[in-house]
Amino acid sequence: MRRSLIALLAVLAPSAGADAHPVPAVRGVGITALQTNSSFASIDADLDKARTLHANTVRIEISWSALEPGGKGKRDPAFVSRLDHLVSAAHARHIRPLLFVLRTPCWATSQPGGCPSGSQSSDYPPRSAADYGAIAGWIARRYRGRLAGFEVWNEPDHDQQLYFMGPNKPQRYAAILKAAYSAIKRADRRLPVLAGSLVGANGAFLKALYAQGIKGHYDGLAVHYYDLTLASLRSIRQVMAAHGDHKQVWLTEFGWTSCYPGSDSEGQHACVTAAQQANDLGDLFRALRGHSWVHAAVVYNLRDKTDEHFGLLTSGGARKPAFAVVARALGSGLGRPHAPTAHVSGGTVSGTVPAGDIVTIQFYNGQQYTGQANLAPDRFGAFSYSLPSQVQGDRLVVGQPWTGRSVTLQG
Repeated sequence: MRRSLIALLAVLAPSAGADAHPVPAVRGVGITALQTNSSFASIDADLDKARTLHANTVRIEISWSALEPGGKGKRDPAFVSRLDHLVSAAHARHIRPLLFVLRTPCWATSQPGGCPSGSQSSDYPPRSAADYGAIAGWIARRYRGRLAGFEVWNEPDHDQQLYFMGPNKPQRYAAILKAAYSAIKRADRRLPVLAGSLVGANGAFLKALYAQGIKGHYDGLAVHYYDLTLASLRSIRQVMAAHGDHKQVWLTEFGWTSCYPGSDSEGQHACVTAAQQANDLGDLFRALRGHSWVHAAVVYNLRDKTDEHFGLLTSGGARKPAFAVVARALGSGLGRPHAPTAHVSGGTVSGTVPAGDIVTIQFYNGQQYTGQANLAPDRFGAFSYSLPSQVQGDRLVVGQPWTGRSVTLQG
């Protein structure tokens, strides 16, 4: 995760027919059951919570180094047993897991010198893309017909190199994507393969991937956008369109961390209150209504962790206000987006807007459009802008590009 890079001036008109798509086709929540060596009972408990949320998917990290620690094809029986149980238990609850595989085992890593002493995994990609393809194909074959998708790796463009280290990232990521796609389609041609797993919405990394020939080797583009989620979706969609890429976008991570007022930020994300987290997630689902090109919306995360508070549940399992909001959103939907509120006083326009998008303030001299300001609201959805002297007294239109909803004021 990181704060998304956005193209603030990108504008994509809202799609028509909103009532035809009140919720995304694939919808759910991330769980960490396999990352923490959870018992079968703990896995079942998380899946029960996901079912209560009306989720039809859960997104789960598969540590390749834990699955195949001793060599190619030498899979750890205990890890396989937990993975088998998770997929079977999810299937029994009408949930299809969305799996993503990362963390190269020592025997396969491209890390210079191999793994450091005592380490069992590496955030460097494998030396051979075919090794990644082999484990992806094994997963697709073993769980044929029971998965929602396979997301190739995690955030290879992260600016802190948290998950995909080393040089030549676009080339190396394109190689494992192509290897995974071929292997998965041989095993289960119906299983969607997701490329990208991107955090950067400015399109720079995606353009580099296009240059490496990734088109034709995926079924959807996975993105992880926080804070200005909608502006980021709009921006990356424009980059895709400019390259003739009409695949659907899967929003496989998004959310807000409820660490305020105890902390100001976690990582690169501004803290909000638990109530604000609920409101923001509700705003996001309302805004996604009708945009069928956003095929999936997977909230990060089911439970809080020690060092982050994105969960719909506390680390102890207590429900936050966001749990009920997301349950309604994933069930029947939440209705249409809210409009901004705004007023002018003393040469300043201020107000509040729903979460996820920028604020636009358009200036008019009578009926003539004279300019526009673009603002990012604060963590509570509030904004304030001192009007230039030449537009004071003119008509103002305050809105958000994603929904097209606005309010008209006299400056």
